Amino acid sequence: MGMFDSVMVPCPTCGERVEFQSKEGECLCSVFTLANAPTEVVWDIINSPERCGNCGSWMALIDPNVPPGKRPRPNPMAAKVKTPSNPITHSQGFQWWPDDHDFTFDDLLQPLMTGQDGDTHSAGAETNNPAIAKATGKPTP
Repeated sequence: MGMFDSVMVPCPTCGERVEFQSKEGECLCSVFTLANAPTEVVWDIINSPERCGNCGSWMALIDPNVPPGKRPRPNPMAAKVKTPSNPITHSQGFQWWPDDHDFTFDDLLQPLMTGQDGDTHSAGAETNNPAIAKATGKPTP
């Protein structure tokens, strides 16, 4: 049996608590409400209908900014990142990004991005790819 976290939400029909299970995040069998659930857990359960065990009605957690349906696949790009001042270091020398420092675009040295033409472009290079311009703050020509 796998580990998961739960978010308990009142049924909009009868008020009984309905369990939404998530395999995102730490998955330590934690129980949350919508008010205290971690962001990655909420992303995992949004637009995923569940049935109320008390009254039998179906419900879903919705957000007008996140329409139901299949989410588009992200188009990740490789980027050079500044070395953190306090990485987590394993006894065998492995290092991870520090838990107390959220990664932001300010942590980038110089993004290396693959454009629609398949070529790699640096953040300073002129590009007509709006996604690169948005990510780097560089205007398109």
